[in-house]
Amino acid sequence: MQNQTLKLIVIHIGYLTLMIMAILFYQDRLASDTCYYFFKTINTEWFHIEHQRWVLALAELPVVLMVKMGASLKFIAIIFSIWHLFFFYLIGGVVFKLYKDASVWLLLLMLQTFGIMYGFVGPIFEQFYGTALAVLFYSLLKVKRESTNQKKWILILLAAWILTSHPFNVILLVYLLVVDYIEFRNVKKYLWFVFLIPLYVVFKWAMASEYESGKMNWIFNVTQNKTYLLLFDVVHVKARLLYLLHYYWDVLLVWIGYTFLLIRRGSWLKLMVSFLFVAGVVLLINFSYDITEYSGYHEQVYYLLVPIILIPFMMNEFKSLNTYPQLIVIVIISIFIGFHIVIQYNYAKNFSQKRDLVALWIKNAQSQSGTKFMVMWNDYHFKSGYVNWDMPFYTLLYSSMHRFEKQVTVYPLENEKETIEAIVNTQFWFRPGEVLPLEKLNKNYFKLTPTNYKPLRINLP
Repeated sequence: MQNQTLKLIVIHIGYLTLMIMAILFYQDRLASDTCYYFFKTINTEWFHIEHQRWVLALAELPVVLMVKMGASLKFIAIIFSIWHLFFFYLIGGVVFKLYKDASVWLLLLMLQTFGIMYGFVGPIFEQFYGTALAVLFYSLLKVKRESTNQKKWILILLAAWILTSHPFNVILLVYLLVVDYIEFRNVKKYLWFVFLIPLYVVFKWAMASEYESGKMNWIFNVTQNKTYLLLFDVVHVKARLLYLLHYYWDVLLVWIGYTFLLIRRGSWLKLMVSFLFVAGVVLLINFSYDITEYSGYHEQVYYLLVPIILIPFMMNEFKSLNTYPQLIVIVIISIFIGFHIVIQYNYAKNFSQKRDLVALWIKNAQSQSGTKFMVMWNDYHFKSGYVNWDMPFYTLLYSSMHRFEKQVTVYPLENEKETIEAIVNTQFWFRPGEVLPLEKLNKNYFKLTPTNYKPLRINLP
């Protein structure tokens, strides 16, 4: 009971801190894909789903509801920012209500902090939401009492949602099913999923989007993608190992602890499966990508390593620890969570340079004619981490959110000058390769006048 109380304290302090940060940095948490899905949902007043990743509907749910209610853009953005945290918190609360154990709730907090920096400012990532559902799925699956038909259908629905959330979550789901089978050895329990997984693979093969099929073809086309050859380069392998140790040292420490407990209990099959999946994930990632330097994309690629290690540890071995060893682990985990929250805060604070730059652009645009502007990307190459493909619609969102006298869109040009000048005045350059007619904008939130693109003159403060 003492440990349970401590877990609940850590959980609520952690989530409260993160939610306060979510309010403080609500504008900065609209980065890249997050900003893209937010804008699309606001603009159409409905869910925007791509690549059959229906889990996105869960991420966009509060936006759809708030837009239907006619809420202000700023209020929607704040609720949206909080929601990405609250969704994990809600699942943890449901599991706690069902089984009176706060370990899963603590695990979900860990899954939002361990291995995540960029993910704080770019919280819409299908794999995040699919991972939270995987925790709920595994919690229900582990219950020993006989399953009802209702529970079976809930598990099937969750499994389908997890499978379609992200290709990497297929690996996570298979891993959790294997670990559960080692514990319970009940073949009938898994028959539905044995059929569901290959069914999904066939569906995805037939229905994969151009983006997904192109990506998969590139990854496994060894005649073009020669990244795998770097696995035979000792210097390069060392650099990749140092990357892992630098950014995932705490996750690897958990894995070492998990390994020790499995050896101590003589759970050799679980240990072998753990090593196979962890090693397989690391090899798959490094077969496909050359990751020796940090980026937001690389963080997303490596995120699978976090739940693959944390979920079985927290939901199996951690629960079986005696009172005092468990207390020590809770204290250590709390320190790790606090460390990551500080890292995320500093990252978000630094990322706010993007917001400051956009505010400068919009303020300067107020005294210039027109509503569509362009700047040269090379003039901001030193801010390349912030001047991204989302700038045209982020500037429009920002100018609408803060009720400037006129709303504007600003496009950072690299080499598309002739292309953008050819766009008729009734269109705007939404992102590279996508032009939207002004008439398609949601007039309740966005207002651009039919003008041509002009260079934006910047008067530095």
